[in-house]
Amino acid sequence: MKRVLFVVAAVLFILSCNGMPPVDTGQLFCMATCKNGKCEKKDGVWLCIVTTPVTCPAQCPSGQICTDPKLGCVPKPVTCAEIVCPQIGDPTTATVCVNTPSVGAMCVDPVVVSPTTCDPACKANEKCVVRPGVEKVYECVVVLDPVVAPLIPDEELTLVKPPGSSQMWAETDAAIKRYQTIHPEKWMDRSGLQCLSAGPSGIDEAFLAISTELLRQTIVAGQSISQSGQRSDCIFVNRTGGNLYEEMHIFDYSRACAATTSGAYKQLYKRSTGSVPPPDPPPCPALPCPLKTYPDGKAHWKFNSKPHTMGNADSTPVTVAQEPFCAATGQSPMAEGTLKASCPMRKEGDPDRAAVENWLLDGGPVRDSKDGGNCEPNNTTNPYAFLMRGGNCRNCNTGKTVCTDWW
Repeated sequence: MKRVLFVVAAVLFILSCNGMPPVDTGQLFCMATCKNGKCEKKDGVWLCIVTTPVTCPAQCPSGQICTDPKLGCVPKPVTCAEIVCPQIGDPTTATVCVNTPSVGAMCVDPVVVSPTTCDPACKANEKCVVRPGVEKVYECVVVLDPVVAPLIPDEELTLVKPPGSSQMWAETDAAIKRYQTIHPEKWMDRSGLQCLSAGPSGIDEAFLAISTELLRQTIVAGQSISQSGQRSDCIFVNRTGGNLYEEMHIFDYSRACAATTSGAYKQLYKRSTGSVPPPDPPPCPALPCPLKTYPDGKAHWKFNSKPHTMGNADSTPVTVAQEPFCAATGQSPMAEGTLKASCPMRKEGDPDRAAVENWLLDGGPVRDSKDGGNCEPNNTTNPYAFLMRGGNCRNCNTGKTVCTDWW
């Protein structure tokens, strides 16, 4: 301290000898002694103001993160691992998820580039894309053809009584929740209910998105439309495999809040024959894929079945007269050189086997009973196993057009 006072006195002496105007000694003293702060004059007194550096908290509350000390803890950005981008082609949606440093995950439209930029090459149902805003980052993504839910003409619908209970609410509710997950910005919480941010004016857009999502699940759905162009205040959801449609009132028109129970189902309608457009068949999930049918529609494959263990039979879908496919999957020729034209969809343990089998069977195997009895297998979750019960059980594809023998 003595040294500081000496330095201040010396400075004052030098300035006075050189004819300089008087200096504020308090300021000089503050400047000489203030090491970790800034000198400021308050009420005529010079003070050393020490500023504490702003840092992020040691721990943020659950679901929050701190990356900027000035902002503190803010909601953690959603990542692509937490959302599912829609695989539909209307202009308001996209097909690729990109993690951005500013807002987290975003669903964006892919920019299609040459397949040679992806290594390894993309599968038949994929395209090579470059992520927008991320230079030279290419990846294979499934890009499905555009699908837009149809409008159903009023004159094709006839009321059916009694309506009975809903058979399609679970699928409709799942489509609503998917729309909420994909587009959280279009929703807001009102006393525990999920309501559209745009209010009633956003209902038609929501109907389109929900109906389109149902269509992606091969469930035909949509608003009805009158000859004058008036759209219904509900959507009609097809009961799978027939011409009956459930009238679903998903939104109330006062606050545009979404229904949460099957009470949204009001009436049952029959649609005139031949007006239901069949959904496009799903693409083969992995190449190579076998032929499903011959030109005349007959199945190009069959089930092999045999007795197994614990009173069960086991079954395997195999190709019929498709040696090129068996060769492409490494199952032909056999070890002794014999060509093999009937083979499973993949070798045992291949990660694509289950997906191709489900595609071939239009959804997976279905157990069938001749006498209405139980065909569940003993002590196994294998979907291709079934109980051997005196010739009363078998396994089939979803439409029961191809089946095993009765066991």
